[in-house]
Parts: sequence; structure tokens; C-alpha cells
Amino acid sequence: MGYLVFGEESTTSFVGQTRPIPYGKPMIAVMYALAAQYMGMRALYLEGGSGTGHPIPPNLAKSVKEYFGGILIVGGGITEPKTAADLAAAGADILVIGNLLESKDYANKLRAIVHAVKGKT
Repeated sequence: MGYLVFGEESTTSFVGQTRPIPYGKPMIAVMYALAAQYMGMRALYLEGGSGTGHPIPPNLAKSVKEYFGGILIVGGGITEPKTAADLAAAGADILVIGNLLESKDYANKLRAIVHAVKGKT
């Protein structure tokens, strides 16, 4: 699995001391996605970062999905039903909503996200 980190304000970027891909440069992500695919990776994780307030933009996920032939996983900052539905519609095969499960009212929020995603696919 390939793992691409985006944004600079996330815990993932800070702890991992990464040089994250800018959200506004989807073709850089596409190039890395193709490299991962050509090296035999069957899945690709687009990581917005743990607890980020800026999830992966749907247009970025869509650009990557157009070129990457494997399973596209998107995570980081997905806490709203519309965000989840937009990412699913853009081509995300799996959404990671880890931090959402740490919130007090996670069950209702998760239910709303699942309902929104099912309505889009």
C-alpha cells in the first residue's frame, strides 16, 4: 500500500516530520500514485492527517482515482456527512474516520455519514 501525506497542520505531518503534498497540487499526487501502482501496490492511502480541519479535497481524490487502478483509501478530518459523500462520489473506496470515533456523539455522526455515503453510491 502506498501512503501519501497531505497538508502541514496535521499531527501526522508533525510527528512523521514529512514533506506533505500540497492540497492544490493534485498532479503531484497522481505521479506518486502511478509510481505506487507501477511498483505493484494495490492500494493507496491519501492521508489528510489525524485531526486535521482540512480533509482531502474531492477533486484531488477524483484526479488520483482517474489514474490509479487500485483501492483508494482517504482519511483525515472526515467528520461531516457531506465531506464523506463527496469523497465517495469522487472515487474513494474506503474512508477512514478514526478521530470521529473519539467524539462523544460518534454513533449519531457515524450513522449520518453512512447514510450520506449510501445515498451517493
